[in-house]
Amino acid sequence: MRMSPRARAILVVLSLLLAAAPARQGLPAGGAGPIEHREFFERLASLPPIMRDGFLDEQVNRLLNGTGHVVSVDELSRYNRGVRIIATESATSSMNITYYIFTDQRSFLTSLKKNDAFAFSGLFKVYTPLSSRRDSYLFDVVLVEGAPVRR
Repeated sequence: MRMSPRARAILVVLSLLLAAAPARQGLPAGGAGPIEHREFFERLASLPPIMRDGFLDEQVNRLLNGTGHVVSVDELSRYNRGVRIIATESATSSMNITYYIFTDQRSFLTSLKKNDAFAFSGLFKVYTPLSSRRDSYLFDVVLVEGAPVRR
């Protein structure tokens, strides 16, 4: 069977694109189970910076289990929740992650203090890169459950 030059060119381009596309590895795409923070951050940090946003896109709308240190707790309405907990990631030193955790549990306004460890599980809604090096991110999370970790 003889191919036209145009069809051959299209076939070559498609073959190159498929060969260049990275194999899907690591964590499953959205909705395929919870994200465990240690595995998640090891995978994120191991990726080249140019691929990190693509990896994070696949994690949006998944359940994220994490631990952070409380920076502040304030009243701010987003995602139909009235309280925002700002926490920094404690699982990795190579990535700078800040969580904006949104909840309706007003008791956190008084029970959480600066530098408290906070374990949480919540829906990972959106991420914002904070540097062009892709080593610093802001994650919005809608809290499902969470509690201070007492030492």
